Amino acid sequence: MSTSYTQSPTKFTINTNDPQLKKRIEYLTNEMRDIDVNHDEYISREELYQYLDRKGNGEFDRAIANEIYDHMDKNHDEQITVEEFIRVYIEADEILRRKIETAKQNKDYFRRQYEENLKKSEEAKFTEKLNSYGIMEGSFVSVTVVSARDLKSGITGIIDPYVEVTLDGAQALKTKVVNDNPDPIWNEKFTFEVNSGGSQLKFTVLDYGGITRGSFTGEVVVPLAELRDQTIHEAWLDLFERTGAKTQGQLNVKLHWIHSRVKYHALAAEKWKEAYAREHEELEEYQRHLANLWDPFQGMSQFKTTYENPRGSVKTESGITGLDKKFLHTFRNVTSKFMPENANENFFLKMATYACMVSLILSLLMSFQRTVFLDIVYSIVVIMNVQRNFFNDFMNWRYLSFAVGASLVLIDLPFVFKYPGNWNKRSTLVDGNLLDRTRTFVDVMTYFHIIVKIAEILMFYTIYVLQKKDSNPRVSIRKMNLAGS
Repeated sequence: MSTSYTQSPTKFTINTNDPQLKKRIEYLTNEMRDIDVNHDEYISREELYQYLDRKGNGEFDRAIANEIYDHMDKNHDEQITVEEFIRVYIEADEILRRKIETAKQNKDYFRRQYEENLKKSEEAKFTEKLNSYGIMEGSFVSVTVVSARDLKSGITGIIDPYVEVTLDGAQALKTKVVNDNPDPIWNEKFTFEVNSGGSQLKFTVLDYGGITRGSFTGEVVVPLAELRDQTIHEAWLDLFERTGAKTQGQLNVKLHWIHSRVKYHALAAEKWKEAYAREHEELEEYQRHLANLWDPFQGMSQFKTTYENPRGSVKTESGITGLDKKFLHTFRNVTSKFMPENANENFFLKMATYACMVSLILSLLMSFQRTVFLDIVYSIVVIMNVQRNFFNDFMNWRYLSFAVGASLVLIDLPFVFKYPGNWNKRSTLVDGNLLDRTRTFVDVMTYFHIIVKIAEILMFYTIYVLQKKDSNPRVSIRKMNLAGS
């Protein structure tokens, strides 16, 4: 489908099936007419100043106005046509929207990687066994012999190199032979089991076609202590004679030693967390740029807050519906007096954990008089989830808030309405027989439990909304070469 605009000497045509894009173009075309005060179908710099001043209800920053104008004036003739005006805005808008969508997808990917590695680190605490050297049982070092360069030729003037790799003089493994090449490429990977932190890897370059088969060319030793940070190390290593003197040539290797899965996954989780934080900052920057792009055009606010998802329906950029947004806004306003202004998802997770701990204690205290099995179960589930991160879907928090609400309505409230009439017939907590005092105690705990449950429902639903806010359709994910990937 083709849409044409002929309000200037240059005919501007965009082929699009996107109704949102067509609306933006139509709106910008109308804005062009508003800016073009003298109706010559061109925009001068002074006309842009007047337009921005009028839209901003005051003098618009001239430096920014000049930057906008210079960017639009592609041919630098101090006149902006409809084509230049619209194309720059549409291109900038589309680029920023793609960057925003990609940043959201990356955030989701980084968050999942962080949670997965954190979970693996916690699980490893229960299974990992360390030997006397402080190294886990089953520790291994991964060695990739990548290539070599400028190797010294033998007496014959040629070299057929290969590499022998040993760990502490044992477990010898060899690469293939590369014929007649002083700059060989192998890309061969080996794995060695490690039992001691003082172990050393030794790389010996040999010449298969020398005077004697396997003639020595050079060697290099790498102590495993240099790999103790558990990250991937790739380097060009100088080769040495057996006497220790430096010889000609270098060896390119990639080394990775895993000596503690607990520390390895914890380190990976921390790096994914840092990547998530960086991506969040980029996302906020893109969103600010998009808001600033359309800031002069007040009527374009409808296009700042929506995007087309792959199925064609419109979603808000924040990822939450009007009802959820209203709930979050109202909840923050009501609780603003006793909650910090910067309360985020982690804060509410912590508060939900405390509430569940209180709920668990109250449930155990009431368990000999009331059926509170479900309350005990969900309290334990929430506490464990905060520690182990096994809620992979934010919708679980929503379902949990509904489940707790249902137990409140179907179990706790009927109990309260059924038994208050017995209070006058019973003794107080300090008088009367033991049975009456026990029942009165359970009644009092039930009232406290109802208050805690209401707090839990609000916390769970708030966590759901905050996690949903950062959740978006998964299309393409940018991978990172990071430990734990």
